[in-house]
Amino acid sequence: MRSRPRPLSGPTSEFGEAGGDHLGGPPPSDASSRPEATREGGWGRFRWWIGAVLLIAVVAFGASRANRDSKLPDFAPSGDAVAVPSAGELPAVTLDEFEGMLVGLQGQPVVVNIWASWCAPCRTEMPMLQDAAEAFAGKATVLGVASNDDPRAARAFLDEVGVTYPNVFDPSGEIRVALGLTAYPTTYVFGADGSIRARVDGGISEQRLAGLIEAAT
Repeated sequence: MRSRPRPLSGPTSEFGEAGGDHLGGPPPSDASSRPEATREGGWGRFRWWIGAVLLIAVVAFGASRANRDSKLPDFAPSGDAVAVPSAGELPAVTLDEFEGMLVGLQGQPVVVNIWASWCAPCRTEMPMLQDAAEAFAGKATVLGVASNDDPRAARAFLDEVGVTYPNVFDPSGEIRVALGLTAYPTTYVFGADGSIRARVDGGISEQRLAGLIEAAT
């Protein structure tokens, strides 16, 4: 009598059992068949990714909220055009003269940075502003305004850092009042049309400044 052929057995699982009902395919993917350590490790990695995504979302929300909360002053420069000072100069100017400089610079973005020699963050960001002035030469202008400071100390500071972009001195404080200054330093970005586009209270990063200049072009 002819013996019947034995049924083909499926591939052996990682536990050494035949997967007869899954011919030619992988073993069942039921989570209950996995070791406890494997299930726990996968869940731990999932929770880590969820935490990372939530952290990024919180940081992004905080940054966007800070941008929205930066109140722009009701300030629109007007008057006759006035030339900006040359490198190494620090002339005392009135608010009208300052506005005239902004009028004369229309056609390109203008970065106005209000600073003081006694301000530590000002000292930190000034070299970066110098780099930005050189990088955007011909496309944008950086204009510094020393305010609430001693003019001799301010001039010595400019010489120390090696600043070549134009700077003026605000002797009466009327420029900082007109711009609604609340912290040192503060950076304002004016668009090519002369309107104020952005305000950053405190220090500003190189990447953010470059982005604001490009957006104001």
